[in-house]
Amino acid sequence: MKKERTGSLIWRLIYPLLIFLGVELIIELGATIVYFAVKMQSGAFENLSEQGIVDAATAFLTGKALYFTLIRGVILIPLYLWIMKVDTRLDVYYERDFKYTDYRKTWLILLVPAGICAAIGFNGLVSLSGIEKFSKAYQAVEKITYSGNLFVQIMASAIVAPIVEELLFRGLIFKRLRNVTPAVWAMVISGLVFGIIHGNLVQFVYAFPIGVILAFIYEIFKTIWAPVIFHVSANFISVMLTNFLPGVEFNLTVGLLALVSVVTLAILFVILFVIDNKVKRTKI
Repeated sequence: MKKERTGSLIWRLIYPLLIFLGVELIIELGATIVYFAVKMQSGAFENLSEQGIVDAATAFLTGKALYFTLIRGVILIPLYLWIMKVDTRLDVYYERDFKYTDYRKTWLILLVPAGICAAIGFNGLVSLSGIEKFSKAYQAVEKITYSGNLFVQIMASAIVAPIVEELLFRGLIFKRLRNVTPAVWAMVISGLVFGIIHGNLVQFVYAFPIGVILAFIYEIFKTIWAPVIFHVSANFISVMLTNFLPGVEFNLTVGLLALVSVVTLAILFVILFVIDNKVKRTKI
């Protein structure tokens, strides 16, 4: 089997993240330039102080964040799918383009309740810890995530963002790591990167274990759409609970919240255990 050079591998792990961050920066920078051009043309800033202008621009960017997520998805989803296709050709070159036995697609259905249980369970643990009260960065992200009308929240936070993240973190980073490291190490490293990229401690505590689980699911099913289903389900239930039962975790007693968290996580791991034992995709 041909061996990929270390420098090439490191670059192939880094550049998808750089693309992600670069596209995000370009979208926000472009929106900021347009915003300032329009406001200056209309004279809206004439009576504002420098700090007032900064506050107005910040409020604009915050209010449009979900729309930026949608635009980012339109750019990155086809781009990442194309890069994954290129990876397939590289796998052929490096003689690691393995084929696997088929599996019953109905097992994918279990990933819906698994994702829902993961969202409820891990969010419950975060609430029990109380760390979200001390993280202004998390509070700002939460405000952005659940701003705007419900349809935009669902499209951006529950559909587009999970697809982009799965293509990036599982379809590219995890899979590339998996080609050169044992599965466990690839899961842990990709999970760490997934947690760190969220940018604050609260989301890291939540995203790291979720990232490991998503990589585990990808390893079992050998298709990127398995972790996508799980991730979309988790984000969708989070959006629904936040909109229709806001602050429900704070209205529960500590004991009841702990019980809900433990039960949902137990269901999650039972589902993962069943899937791991029933979905056997061996190399052909």
